[in-house]
Amino acid sequence: MRLSVPVSASRFFGALMLGLTLAATSGCSSPEPPEPPDPPETRQAEPLTEWSVPDSVVGVWCGGANDTPDGHWTYAFTSGGEVGARNATNSFYGHVVTQGDVMTFYVEGSDPFQSSWAVGYEEALGVNLLYLDEYSYYPGSCDS
Repeated sequence: MRLSVPVSASRFFGALMLGLTLAATSGCSSPEPPEPPDPPETRQAEPLTEWSVPDSVVGVWCGGANDTPDGHWTYAFTSGGEVGARNATNSFYGHVVTQGDVMTFYVEGSDPFQSSWAVGYEEALGVNLLYLDEYSYYPGSCDS
């Protein structure tokens, strides 16, 4: 059998406040609220492999399709895997991971994209050419 004892709301609230006051003044304190989580990253996740560019690709290259309205592209690759590219109307900057004959470009603000690549000696020109997606690139900037 259950006994019910009527308790007025004001007595209950008073007892609750007294308990909270005693807990606050007795050296006990409630734990700090947890810190909110950091906002999600807006940048693209970096790959698990290190940025990489073969020594044969490091440098500045000019080329691409002759029939594009924006003209040729100038690509600049560093030994640390950085890449910058520009043409008459567009440009981008990012990092590259090279695995086999595929370069994966990581450019802020866009999804990673891949290009096939190769470097080959062109006997008629007497220089190595960079090939990206089967377009040839000559050593040097398109501006020079």
